Amino acid sequence: MECRFSGSSECSSDRITAGRTAHRTVRRRGGRPSPGDGGRKSAEGEQHDILAAAYRELRKRGLAAQTKLLPLLAHADVGVRIWAAAHALEFSPRDGEPVLVAIARLSEPIGFSAEMTLKEWRKGRLEFP
Repeated sequence: MECRFSGSSECSSDRITAGRTAHRTVRRRGGRPSPGDGGRKSAEGEQHDILAAAYRELRKRGLAAQTKLLPLLAHADVGVRIWAAAHALEFSPRDGEPVLVAIARLSEPIGFSAEMTLKEWRKGRLEFP
């Protein structure tokens, strides 16, 4: 599942989706590390690091690589959509913003997350990994 960024290897949208799905699974159990892990980073934190590294690599490869995230804006999983939409704000806000606005209307906690992402972006305070 982990993407390696060396040579000509690419991180496909399927791998990003798999990482996001794993992230959601860990989040459902509270993002807590397994008992006896010796204080290591939680699986949720590790998944965040993988996703952040994947996005940094896409940014490094340029706009053509970043736009490969745009099909994820229509993904069935709202967690995948919010992640893709938040990152799209950096390179294609006309595509990312409407998705976040729609998610912000949800009464679930993810709706609040989308609302806060938009608020911070509109104030110029949203930072990308």
